[in-house]
Amino acid sequence: NPLTFDRFLTTFANSGVEVNHLQCCYAMAETVFGVSQTQLNRTPKRICVEKSSLNIGNKIEVLPTGSDGRELIETGKILQNLEVTIINEDGTQLDDGIIGEIAISGDFLFDGYYLNPSQTSEHLKDGVYHTRDLGFILDNSLFVLGRFDDLIIIQGRNIYGHQIESILKDVKGVKPGRTVALGLYDEKVGSESLLLIVERDNSSSTDDSTIKGEIVKVVQSLIDVVPKVIKLVNQGWLLKTTSGKIGRLENLKKYISEKKG
Repeated sequence: NPLTFDRFLTTFANSGVEVNHLQCCYAMAETVFGVSQTQLNRTPKRICVEKSSLNIGNKIEVLPTGSDGRELIETGKILQNLEVTIINEDGTQLDDGIIGEIAISGDFLFDGYYLNPSQTSEHLKDGVYHTRDLGFILDNSLFVLGRFDDLIIIQGRNIYGHQIESILKDVKGVKPGRTVALGLYDEKVGSESLLLIVERDNSSSTDDSTIKGEIVKVVQSLIDVVPKVIKLVNQGWLLKTTSGKIGRLENLKKYISEKKG
């Protein structure tokens, strides 16, 4: 995420950190460590793309730097002895610049999940690991957009939950890192709508109305989507997974359960 990259650089600039010191990689336990890595001593490449082109199966439209698009940052070139392809839903390889699922094969790929054959068969097919991550390859560099599970489809447009959650960190009155963006199906329009569940920052005196107004403003300006529901909750409301991440499905179920009750 370019915002995270820049935030880190700003925070530690006084300690001598410079932009060429920071690198990006795409890594996971299933490949022991890394899949791709940017070149050391070179600033990772950024591109600006048309927001409407960021749908699965679309070819991304690169815009001039500084345009009103979404900025992306590369995760670098694929490491030696690994092969990465971008595939569609039936496993067909896609051309460069087209968004699809990231699939990995190679010498140091894992051979399955311990005592979990169902999950192994779901993700590992004929020696190829289907990551459930979305991305594309451009000029031999891998760009990672997010996970299928994070995807919210609003009026045919793909919105990435983690992107919205990232921009909410700086909203006054919001507990940083304690937000979740979810898709809530709306039968009236036949599409998902955007549901945001946001924990209040107990140290802030900002009132709920002001917090909600600022959330709408920042999401609409940066993502061009207006949230249908913003639910402000007390700290500790959001549920985490066993890996320590905010659980999307778990929190959606909790929201629906409370609404029915």
